[in-house]
Amino acid sequence: MVAAAAPDRFDLVDPKGLAGFSDRSPERFVPELMEGEMIEAQHVGRYLWASSAADGRRVLDAGCGVAYGSTMLAEAGARSVVGVDLAEDVLETVRARVPPSVRLETADLRDLPFEDDFFDLVVCFEVIEHITDQQDVVRELARVLSPEGLLLTSTPNRAVSAGDNPHHLRELLPEELESLLGEHFVNVELFRQEAWYSSAVFNDTDFTSKGRSAGDSWPVRKIATHDLGTEEFTLAAGSDGALPELGGSIVLTNDKTRYWVERARRNTQLARDRNETLKETRERADRAEQALRKAERERDRLAAALAERSLERRLRRGVRRPVATLRSAHRRIRRRASR
Repeated sequence: MVAAAAPDRFDLVDPKGLAGFSDRSPERFVPELMEGEMIEAQHVGRYLWASSAADGRRVLDAGCGVAYGSTMLAEAGARSVVGVDLAEDVLETVRARVPPSVRLETADLRDLPFEDDFFDLVVCFEVIEHITDQQDVVRELARVLSPEGLLLTSTPNRAVSAGDNPHHLRELLPEELESLLGEHFVNVELFRQEAWYSSAVFNDTDFTSKGRSAGDSWPVRKIATHDLGTEEFTLAAGSDGALPELGGSIVLTNDKTRYWVERARRNTQLARDRNETLKETRERADRAEQALRKAERERDRLAAALAERSLERRLRRGVRRPVATLRSAHRRIRRRASR
């Protein structure tokens, strides 16, 4: 198997247009626009992980975007790679830049134009959170997989995500992703992706180059842990056959400061938005409480007024009766006196 590497930068006319920015959030990853950033390490790391299962397989890259991952899978030794995406204009832009073993097609993941059991490996990274019909997507991906085929997918972990990407319709929790695949596959395994600090020692060549794979020459030691469920991205493997040993992947980048600053900015803005919403809710509650108290005071005033009028009517009736009696007695006395 040939080690997969991140593809060379595409010479694109409008990389920002390809990325599909909305409210400062890209709809898709574009290597030449985001080179050296943490987002590149995240996206390339997922395909590097999937590349270990690509050798000799018929591969579908579902939601391929600009097809950088399709290229990585082809370079990893896949028998064939088909990349599909709804964005036809994006595929047309990058079609001439992918290797001959990669075929790009416009297709909806909920209704793929392939026969049953057509692929041995389906890769669907950072796609399902863009779609509300997630059951339909996984059902269709399972349909086109061979009986022993393998699905690899991922989603931002909703438990730690800032939740401010306007392109994401439903991010999943780890247990939700596991349950989603479990409805369509016999065997499911979760994997976790997180940013880790590292310190690396290289010779001059490795220090000044990129795209190199570690192989056996770069021993790696992990000296920190995270709790399950705290990962930024959750990945999953699903199959009706035995799951292969997938291991992990590590991609080193030099952009840790920008990543954490941007993440802190987003979390701060999210906290501000939530505080503003909470403030507005409290203000509405205060106004509602004030209106309720005013209504209660008005109710008490009306009740008192009604009670006062009722008492006044009773008093008037009580006074009229003795007066009428006295007047009647006075008339009787006068009649007697006139006799």
